Amino acid sequence: MKAQFFKNDQFTKVLIAVLIFLQIPLWLGSGSIFSLLYTYEQQYVILKEIKNLKIANQTLSDKIAALKAGNTEIEARARLELGLVKQNEIYYQVIYHPEKSAMW
Repeated sequence: MKAQFFKNDQFTKVLIAVLIFLQIPLWLGSGSIFSLLYTYEQQYVILKEIKNLKIANQTLSDKIAALKAGNTEIEARARLELGLVKQNEIYYQVIYHPEKSAMW
């Protein structure tokens, strides 16, 4: 009885064809495994970008709070970026020249 069931090659071929037909949407459809993996990759990239933007926002918030807190931050920025020199201060400019090689 067993041998007769497995001898029917046409039945086996039909079952394999149905199995393959049912697997196609799983591997190639819009809800396939590959599209799911691509969606997870996009989600990871977006979450990483959000994390970086939150850090940038926190940095800007800290700078704003420091600027609102007092004049020391404003003065430090003016000295650094604009070359602020207060009255009765002496300004020294140091120019750095790297030493020439001993071979030349």
